[in-house]
Amino acid sequence: VDCFILLLQPGGGDDLQGIKRGIMEMADIVIVNKSDGELLNKARLSYEAYNTALKLMLPNKWGWKTKALMYSSLDHAGRSKEIFSLIDKYFSQLINEENLFKVRISNSMIQFEKYSADILLKAILKDRKVSSYISDLSRSLKEGKSSMSECLFKLKEFVKNVYG
Repeated sequence: VDCFILLLQPGGGDDLQGIKRGIMEMADIVIVNKSDGELLNKARLSYEAYNTALKLMLPNKWGWKTKALMYSSLDHAGRSKEIFSLIDKYFSQLINEENLFKVRISNSMIQFEKYSADILLKAILKDRKVSSYISDLSRSLKEGKSSMSECLFKLKEFVKNVYG
């Protein structure tokens, strides 16, 4: 993902819950949607809460400081331009500081590590010795003959012996 835009609705419970989950740290732009009608005041409160929280956060590793905006798809007079302008600023900063390529390489590395780990795990689990040993450990754990930490230690030793 070149630019992560977090779209939130106002008054959805604890407005700072996203920070606790770490998603705010991943976002490049935060947009509080439905900023109109009956929800306008809630949207303002949500926007202010997010904006305050964002001020406490450090810029990302590319130097970008996450920004928040309010938006209404019903009454978007001029606000769409604000969003596009902010996206443009984000990409301009990445390009001017020669970080866009680095972002893409970083994203590719994350995906490579995830998918290569999945491929290796599937290949290892297809090995009959491994799947049989894991079944034995699972049975031992279910029957209360071994603790989880004992089973994990045995599995680690088994993998070390089989794969070096």
